This record gives sequence, C-alpha cells and structure tokens, in this order.
Amino acid sequence: MSEVPSSSPSPPAQPVVVPRWVQLVALTLGLLALYALARAAHTVLLVFLVATVIALILSPLVKRVQHPLGAERVRLPRGIAVLGVYLGFFLVVAGAGVLLANPITNQVRTLQREDEVFVRKRDPEHGAGKNRHDRSFQLDRFF
Repeated sequence: MSEVPSSSPSPPAQPVVVPRWVQLVALTLGLLALYALARAAHTVLLVFLVATVIALILSPLVKRVQHPLGAERVRLPRGIAVLGVYLGFFLVVAGAGVLLANPITNQVRTLQREDEVFVRKRDPEHGAGKNRHDRSFQLDRFF
C-alpha cells in the first residue's frame, strides 16, 4: 500500500547567511572573470551588440509590416515581415554606400593632392629626388 503523506507542516527553512567578505571577494572575482571573458571575445560581443541594436531599431517597423494599416484581419507571418524589413534595410545601407563612394573618393584624392602641395611649401627639398611617400622629415621643426 502507498503511504499517505502527513499533513503536518514542515519546519521553515533557515536562510543561508554568506559573510560580507565572501560576497565582496566573489563579486570582485566574478567581475574580473567577466572582464577577461569580454576582452577575449570582444569581436563576438561587438557583433552581438550591433545585431541587438539593429533588431531593436527595426522591431517597430517589423510590427508595422506584419500588421499593415493596423488591421488584425490581414496579418503577414512574422518571419516574412522580418525578412522583408532586413532586406530593405540592407538595400538602403548598400545604396547609401554606393551613392557616397564616389564623393568620398574624390575628397580623398583632393586631400592627397593638397597634402603634397602643403608639404612642398613647408619643406621645399622634400620632393627633390626623394620618394614622394617618404614622410621621415622632422615635424618638430615646423612648430
């Protein structure tokens, strides 16, 4: 036969008291271990951080695409809404990169030309017979 558990209440559990110094040492060691782990995996943590920020920024847009015009009857599956929003986001980023590549390239070329003119004004013998990319001259004599 099975025994019927007694209905008498069990005594209350005694709280575990951890001394304050043990808490401080454990907290310090835990924070140091967390810091060491973060330093070791900084690239991975950065990727996760950027992905989290992008997901948080795009979440309202996903909800809007999932329920167009606020209608509950017409509902797009969340996976398809996420895919559409992320594709749109990456197309916008790629388009901005394509549109900005040419002006940035022109500005860098202009800066390189102006840098050469500036260096020749400050150091006339710099371009004579030397490699034009040699920047070994002393900057402290100009200041």
